Amino acid sequence: MLAPATYLAPMSSTVNAPHRRHAWHRPLFWKMLGADALLVGFTAVVFPGSSGERLVLMILALLVASLVLDLVLTPAAMRPLHAAERAARRLAVGTTMKPPASGEHPIEEVLEQLVAHIEADRTHNIDLVRRTLRVHEEQRAAIARQLRDTTGQDLAALNLQLTAAIRGNRDPKVAAVLDAVQATTARLMDDVRSAADEIYPGLLSEFGLLSALSALRRRIADRSRLDVRVRVEGSAFTIPLPVMRALLRVAEEAVENTEQHASVNAVNVTLRFDAPTVMIEVVDEGVGFDVAAAERRSTGVGLFRARELLAHAGGAMHIRSSPGSGTRVVATSTVAAGSDT
Repeated sequence: MLAPATYLAPMSSTVNAPHRRHAWHRPLFWKMLGADALLVGFTAVVFPGSSGERLVLMILALLVASLVLDLVLTPAAMRPLHAAERAARRLAVGTTMKPPASGEHPIEEVLEQLVAHIEADRTHNIDLVRRTLRVHEEQRAAIARQLRDTTGQDLAALNLQLTAAIRGNRDPKVAAVLDAVQATTARLMDDVRSAADEIYPGLLSEFGLLSALSALRRRIADRSRLDVRVRVEGSAFTIPLPVMRALLRVAEEAVENTEQHASVNAVNVTLRFDAPTVMIEVVDEGVGFDVAAAERRSTGVGLFRARELLAHAGGAMHIRSSPGSGTRVVATSTVAAGSDT
């Protein structure tokens, strides 16, 4: 990532000014002139009958014509390179790299430095995105933990106190109020638990990916008519938490996209273990969509964000879909032996 100050660096007149050299100072000019001289020599060999003053005049005429053409054509041929050189130098000023001194091949030097600089920025930006995604997931886990451990427990304690108050109460009017408050408290407990599971499933680290997928199925069933069909293939093995978190995020985003956009009543979620690879496949037979167009418009950004999170965990996600043909989302990760859980 370039520092903001580098974008504001003033462009000196030396960099802005076109790198002008006369045509006869260019290697291209002399190459063309040499080629013309060879052409003249070839002409003299092909037409041996022309000799004396006539041959000299013919050669001089050819040389003059070639010289004029070279002087006209060389600047025209170099014009695109001049423009590219000026652009490269302006780009160099906009980065932290030092523009090279004018030399025989300045544009090659500038472009090589720019390519290296851009590649370094690209690597740095990818690292920043992945770190941001990891921090985002950690914050989700912290918020969910706060809801469970603080808000949820406070509501549970309040519910116990209300139960005790109801049992000790003898006033029918007060009993009705206490019953209503306790019912509200119970609903709040359920809402907090559901919200915490939406943000970050507590079952994930304790009971694994299958339990988290089952909880996802229940959450979807509570709020919509979509039937989430979860099945497992292969023999389960230990998966590191970052990988589980990323695979679950892919499943959640894919299922929610089906719920919101696919116009179907069912979606199939398959968790497949094939050591050392684990895969989640989410398939629906809905309306489908144009994947490339969706990515350009940032439609379904949660699914593409989940892809980046999975990439950070060492996995990969692929989406196959087209209008009218349903959608298939496949997320895979290879678990290295001895990975932290």
